[in-house]
Amino acid sequence: MFANIARAAKDKNTRYGFLLAFLVSGAGLASILLKADLGSVSAPLHYNIYFGIDLAGPGIYILLPWALTVFTVFVNFFLALMFIERELVASRLLAWFSSILSLVVFGALILVLLYKP
Repeated sequence: MFANIARAAKDKNTRYGFLLAFLVSGAGLASILLKADLGSVSAPLHYNIYFGIDLAGPGIYILLPWALTVFTVFVNFFLALMFIERELVASRLLAWFSSILSLVVFGALILVLLYKP
């Protein structure tokens, strides 16, 4: 397992893909903690361009998309470590799909946090 981590650290595509995913996830958590009112009874959770706010709930629920993203990135990271010896391309794809997922969820979180009623 540790040899696979060393190999993943040597592969630039895998390393930078997961590094970007973890950095964007950290920025998402920081923006949630700085901007969201996690103790509110009713907070916007989803914004639709056609209908406006179409999902509201307790403020703590704003952490769910971020938590699911971090869980998915960790699962992809460990899968990439298992595949790096046999399937280098699969490891790279997992790394960059994790980055894309993190960027999309970060964008959605920012749009929800910037909403002003």
